[in-house]
Amino acid sequence: MPVEELARRQPPSVEFLSVEQIEQSTAVTLETIAYRGGSVPLEDICRRESTERCLDVRTGVVPTAQEAKAGVLGRIAFTPLQINIYRHPGDHVGRQRFTLAHELGHYFLRHGRYMAGEYCQENDFDRGGPSEVGIEDIARLEWQANIFASSLLLPRNSLVTDFFNIIRRHDRVDKGHGPLFVDEQTCNQRNFYAVTDALMLRYDVSRKVIEIRLKMLGLLTDARRPARRIFER
Repeated sequence: MPVEELARRQPPSVEFLSVEQIEQSTAVTLETIAYRGGSVPLEDICRRESTERCLDVRTGVVPTAQEAKAGVLGRIAFTPLQINIYRHPGDHVGRQRFTLAHELGHYFLRHGRYMAGEYCQENDFDRGGPSEVGIEDIARLEWQANIFASSLLLPRNSLVTDFFNIIRRHDRVDKGHGPLFVDEQTCNQRNFYAVTDALMLRYDVSRKVIEIRLKMLGLLTDARRPARRIFER
């Protein structure tokens, strides 16, 4: 994840933010657009920030040869304030939405205090939590942006309500493994795909993002063997 001119400050240089603090930040952001459920209209957030703070968001940007080779998905610059979301062959809506939400995370969490800009690549989305990132400045910024993106695209209260409504429609019974359980058994995989398919359609995000968010909220227990886990986008 190339970061442009990371500003070095006296330690701790990057402020620690808990998951709950980031959740609260996304809740405030959603309140500004009167969010009422379903797919989060990121364009409304961008439009508001463009009017209020001159944030310039550009989607469908054609990457340079170097950016395409590096697999750059998005970029934020703080001076001037601009977000670019790049277009790649075979791109899907879910990934583009997560990339934009990730860059908005850098913006709303005021990461411009620490860096002049950042390029977002696919592997930046795989940072699962503080235990992985430690105290490394750049990793902490990326983790915060990922949590913000996940929380913004899948707002907790709305997601939990929809999740349990879907569970009830599929007559899913908790047998002691949690609301949604998946392992190698066909019946459990059928339930898993039925629930996550419905949530993907409802929120316009990838299955991978759904999985991570459900696990974060304690709603999904995944007992599949690691070699067999496939994250559809």
